[in-house]
Amino acid sequence: MNDIPSRLSAQLMAVDIISELLVSSAPHTLGEQFTAQLRELTGARTAILVVHDASTGRNEILSVSPERRSGIIAADEVTALCAAATQRSHPLVVAELPDDHPSKSALLHNGVTDVAPYPLIVGCEAVGTLLLLNLPGLDRIEETDDIIHLLAPPIALALKNSLAFRQIERQANELEHQVEVRTAQLMQKNAELQRLENLHRAIVLSAMEGFCLVDATLKIVDVNEAYCTMSGYLRGELIGTQIAQLDAIDSPDDVAARARRLMETGSDRFESQHRRKDGSLFPVEVSVSCVPVEDLLLSVFIRDISDRKLAEEALRRSEEQLRQSQKMEAIGQLAGGVAHDFNNILQVIEGYCSLLQVDRLLTQEQRQKIDQIATSADKAAQLTRGLLTFSRKQALLMKHEDLNDIVKHVHQLLVRVIGEDINLTVSCCAAKLPIVADRGQMEQVLINLATNARDAMSGGGVFTVQSERIILEDSFSGTHGYDIPPGAYARLTVSDTGCGIKKEHLERVFEPFFTTKQVGKGTGLGMAITYGIIKQHNGLITVYSEQGQGTIFRIYLPIDEMAVQPVVKKEVAQPVGGQETILVAEDDPFVRSLVSSVLTSYGYQTILAADGQEAIERYQENQGEISLILMDVIMPNKNGREAFEEIQRIRPGAKALFTSGYTADFIQKRGVSEEGIELIMKPVQPMDLLRKVREMLDG
Repeated sequence: MNDIPSRLSAQLMAVDIISELLVSSAPHTLGEQFTAQLRELTGARTAILVVHDASTGRNEILSVSPERRSGIIAADEVTALCAAATQRSHPLVVAELPDDHPSKSALLHNGVTDVAPYPLIVGCEAVGTLLLLNLPGLDRIEETDDIIHLLAPPIALALKNSLAFRQIERQANELEHQVEVRTAQLMQKNAELQRLENLHRAIVLSAMEGFCLVDATLKIVDVNEAYCTMSGYLRGELIGTQIAQLDAIDSPDDVAARARRLMETGSDRFESQHRRKDGSLFPVEVSVSCVPVEDLLLSVFIRDISDRKLAEEALRRSEEQLRQSQKMEAIGQLAGGVAHDFNNILQVIEGYCSLLQVDRLLTQEQRQKIDQIATSADKAAQLTRGLLTFSRKQALLMKHEDLNDIVKHVHQLLVRVIGEDINLTVSCCAAKLPIVADRGQMEQVLINLATNARDAMSGGGVFTVQSERIILEDSFSGTHGYDIPPGAYARLTVSDTGCGIKKEHLERVFEPFFTTKQVGKGTGLGMAITYGIIKQHNGLITVYSEQGQGTIFRIYLPIDEMAVQPVVKKEVAQPVGGQETILVAEDDPFVRSLVSSVLTSYGYQTILAADGQEAIERYQENQGEISLILMDVIMPNKNGREAFEEIQRIRPGAKALFTSGYTADFIQKRGVSEEGIELIMKPVQPMDLLRKVREMLDG
């Protein structure tokens, strides 16, 4: 509507509006009628009715006409416009509002150019505000003001009455609700027993855990579907059954005694095992409480804790594995610490044995004794390597091998290990068993198992070694709980007919330092080393034993599908001596003396030094003569690497061959890098040392 109606027309329309408003009681109905007719009466583009909540001091947009423009302004933005209703003398021009005005942005965005706010007051109380947006002619605002001033008092009164009616209605509803609540409470108290019965019925039907009601005679009077599912019984089979018949641990007397204690304490919680219909057992957590009714009832919640027990067992195994790894680390520290000194000792023993073995003046008997010493020293070196391998302080020398060849090669040695009173049976499959393995360590595994078998068959027996190719399915790992992927494997079965292993000892067979032998008869490391070697081969070793029947070890090693390359044995050339001068830097006097003897026996000249600093001084004094430096890596007064770096500053082209009895990680921890140096590990055979020296001199 573009023209504001005449004052008379407005008065007549106002009478109609007031008549309609006075018969309406709902505030929203009033608001919708008022804003729609007032917008038509004044020609405003939008009419907004805002009511004030005196209790909270907040404004509420009660109605917007037309309804499609109800989102042009929010309640928190309209407050400033309502405040202007009591102080304005003319409409608010939106563009002239301050930039920080809360509603300016929203009004401009929605195309509002002007706002005429009118307060709705009853007595001294402001009950609301009328906002007229975009009036058709601001020059005729006085006529609009007259119309609104005519309508405002009765509208404000009707609005106040309507809001009061709404408040009374709310209070009436609240009172009605309170009456309903009180009535429900009274009914609940009057029907306590019935309500309890209904409650328990709902619990029985809906509980996810097992639930049953047990009477004073400890018979089941009700049970839910959850317990029927976990136990395998039908509901009808359980009703009337004594609860003690389901308990697989406590006797009926124990269950009755527990019930008597429960009457005193009121509740109890415990773990037990229940028996399914098929006879199998499952772990449960039971929570029992007394139901306060005339006849004693026990409410029993039963939770199947099989998953929790499995998780606890998995945690126990993880903790055991952690303890095992800590033991292995301790062994590794021990092995790495003694390896240097032990290897120096073995270096001297094996070195002098090697020199004596080529001495033509020895008798046959003397030569045999020297051979025995050399064999024992070699076994000691192998034990050290096995210990380091077990603790993962020394890398394996992995090559393509045929497991059958390894078994055949160690056959004669096994005969000597087990003795004449034990019958050795070796059965290898016809097909090759290609694997990637450290031959020496796999032989050590067989020797360790043979040694254990010999000790278990003090009165003689049969020791069997059998190889075969098998395929492991996915189910193998799942069924037995082994961490091994499916695929093709070489299985080595090693068994004896000895005394067997006690059941309580089986789980500890592979623990470091665990042994059932008498003091001095075993170290408790043989099986631990065996386990470590197999694990480093990505394999699996299992044990099965029965007392008095014997023991079976099964070793699974992944098949390498690459064809086993035939081993071509190279003829090892005899070492060639020379006349060059070699600086020998070694802190162990016995090793230093041995190395000097080996070198001088092949024509070399030697200059000796006991530490890194002395090596530098000897080189500086004799640099024109020295062709090669042979030095230990770890020495006092400058390690070998530091000493060599200073020697290289004296003579950049100097050559050095390093030796060490320490493990690689120990050397690394001492801050000495192996990168870029020639290194041979102790104990080294004299002939191998001579070949390497010649290679360095000729290189």
